[in-house]
Amino acid sequence: MRALFIALYAAAIAARADTYEGKPIGAIRFAPPDQPLERSYIDRLLPFKTGDTLRLNDLSASIENLFETGRYDDILVDAKLVDGAVE
Repeated sequence: MRALFIALYAAAIAARADTYEGKPIGAIRFAPPDQPLERSYIDRLLPFKTGDTLRLNDLSASIENLFETGRYDDILVDAKLVDGAVE
């Protein structure tokens, strides 16, 4: 299994969740780009897409969905605000 670092330009860090909740999603990125699942399959597991409004419940669901595939041992989310969008 592989670790996944999700640099969601649409993610939130739990300690500062209120900073990101309700903001638009600027982009969704995966690092490393070579994932154990096809990108199209991963996209179907995410309950949001670029341009949607970030909801922390959706972020939690996406992490749970990825873990349930059995292909990931660790998932990290990194986020920042850039021009009013979550990056």
